[in-house]
Amino acid sequence: MKDIKIRYVVEMNDGVTKCVEPLEIETIEAERIHPNYMARWRRIIARCLYTGLKDKNGKEIYEGDIVKETDLTCDDIISVVEWGTIEYNAGWADTPEITGWLVKSREYDPLPLFIFNVTEVIGNVHENKELLDDNK
Repeated sequence: MKDIKIRYVVEMNDGVTKCVEPLEIETIEAERIHPNYMARWRRIIARCLYTGLKDKNGKEIYEGDIVKETDLTCDDIISVVEWGTIEYNAGWADTPEITGWLVKSREYDPLPLFIFNVTEVIGNVHENKELLDDNK
């Protein structure tokens, strides 16, 4: 059985959004019982699940990651990784619905997250919203 991995997104006291690992969350929580404790973060914004997949560079892909893929026309497609269900009939599937990890972009309908040698994590929706701008 695979381990379940979660990446936390927290809002820091200075308003900055930051992705942190579970061990860092535990350390921060443990510091709260110390008499000299000073809160470094306000709240947890999101918990992002690991998809079990890695990009072309070996980087783990999490829910909410922004990925770049190059399509057959050599154009870069920027998509967000999400869990969901889509109707998908490619002729080879027994069912018209697929539930699982999807990539959603502005250019195309949502598609299942298939990892080929063209998928690369370039950021996430919490720390790098500017990557989703129309002019990128």
